[in-house]
Amino acid sequence: MLQLLESLFQLLTEEELEEFTVVARKLWLRRNAFIFNQEFWPPYKIIREVKERIQWDQEEQGRASQQVHMHGRTTSSKTEWRPPPQDWFKVNWDGAVNKVKGFVGVGVVVRDCQGMVVATLRQRKPLIPDPFLTESYGALKVVQFARELGLSKVVLEGDSLQAIQALQGDQEVRCSSSIFLFEANLGLVKFARWEVSHIRRDGNVVAHILAKNALSILDCIITMEEYLTCISSLLK
Repeated sequence: MLQLLESLFQLLTEEELEEFTVVARKLWLRRNAFIFNQEFWPPYKIIREVKERIQWDQEEQGRASQQVHMHGRTTSSKTEWRPPPQDWFKVNWDGAVNKVKGFVGVGVVVRDCQGMVVATLRQRKPLIPDPFLTESYGALKVVQFARELGLSKVVLEGDSLQAIQALQGDQEVRCSSSIFLFEANLGLVKFARWEVSHIRRDGNVVAHILAKNALSILDCIITMEEYLTCISSLLK
């Protein structure tokens, strides 16, 4: 499934991906309406609703970006990273984009209740260099990475408020990024206990540095209990 999604992201434009996501969801709802409620939705209704949904999403994203920008200008207090509860692990992630070369970087850091680094992940990937799309892909990677490490109680933390709200179920996203967020949500229920929290960029600086560094590597690098040079000064 993930390979299919990644292929679509490489072949389609951002506008085509957004339209694909909305159409796929509408077709699924149409199928359910027919099977469970014996309701038939004609094709013209699907087309009309898809156009209206895309226009509405674009307007909402514009308003959300403006609100985030205004919030960033009025807030000046510094945010500090806090360790998770006893026997829990906190997994921070962030994304970075290279619009010129058309790829993105994802950085992930896993720390225990004492703040010690358990593992890090850096990945560079050819993808549409859109910030929210990158954060959404990072959300999926952070869930997968935590599962691969065998963690059972985790706090997933990032600085993209829109991605965090989507993972918490507080906000439904119907743009191209929703494919990654949907897969991430499916993975969350496999943990024994989990939480998702939002943190400002200045409290997420370690993951941010890893994401920026990921733009300079070739594929994916995972380290275990190792303090990388690029982040060592931030962890003292």
